[in-house]
Amino acid sequence: MNSFFNSFNDKILRIKILVIFFIFFLLLMRGYVSAEDSFEARRRFKFGKDEFSKGNYEKAVKEFEESLKADSSLIDARYLMAICYYQMSLKSDKEKNTKRALEELEKIIKKEVKYEGAYVYTAKIYSDQKQYDKAEEVLKKLTSLGFSSRGYYALGSLYYQKGDIDKAVDYWKRSVEMGSKYLPAYFNLSVVCYNKNELTKALEYINRALRQDMDSYRYFKGKILLKMDKVSQAKEEFSKVMHVFKDSEYASYSKVQMLILEKKYSEAVKLLAGKEDDEAFFLKAYLLYKEGKYSDAKDILSGLLSNDPNNKDVIELLDEISKKK
Repeated sequence: MNSFFNSFNDKILRIKILVIFFIFFLLLMRGYVSAEDSFEARRRFKFGKDEFSKGNYEKAVKEFEESLKADSSLIDARYLMAICYYQMSLKSDKEKNTKRALEELEKIIKKEVKYEGAYVYTAKIYSDQKQYDKAEEVLKKLTSLGFSSRGYYALGSLYYQKGDIDKAVDYWKRSVEMGSKYLPAYFNLSVVCYNKNELTKALEYINRALRQDMDSYRYFKGKILLKMDKVSQAKEEFSKVMHVFKDSEYASYSKVQMLILEKKYSEAVKLLAGKEDDEAFFLKAYLLYKEGKYSDAKDILSGLLSNDPNNKDVIELLDEISKKK
């Protein structure tokens, strides 16, 4: 009788082992991506990136979707697809596409908790919608993980957008204190010091940012040096931008600065034709001021000041115009 029960128990044990093995096999196969699927996923991802870089967001989404069908673990494809949906929302179906973008980013955060870009872009969407509390919540969740220099940088930028300069500076400093490779924090600290007329500190921060030689950083260094009345050094910086970054907007602005220093205002005006970012508008306002068109200059400067109430250049030029009346 005992031998019967022992034999029966052995059979039950074998069945349990087989069931466990079968479940393990199914789970393994569920997460398995064949070499063929992996190749197809990467191929479609490459096509998607190409369309993304051209701004063809709808086509890019289709490629990223096919990529994820072949390999759902390809997080970069999901991340770029989320960005595509948000960019599409700026043109049509705002609510629907924004919701889809946030859903895709949430999937990334649940699957890969350390994927910084998903947190930062989620916060950007909320910030653009003026939902600052939600943006702050997402970024603080990222920084609570304890490794994100980029998260601290984004929090600083959020507080700057809200007008809380002190908190912005605090978070940007935390970003660079982490041994940051996120050099835009140095640039932003330089801008804040520049606007406070702390030009020596501004120059120190921009030199740190220039560990990565970018046209905007070097152009801004030229502006700092101009404010310090170091005109020859400023010209050197503008000249570097013009020669190293020949096709960039800041090469054009550097040329405009050189023409202004040479008092060739009409030539400077021609170079700014068709340019519509904040720096271009400021330079246009400055040239209008030089031509004595104070009212036109003031209109432009007032618009710029509404975008950035701390812009030292704008504030100073408005003061100069008020003295002319």
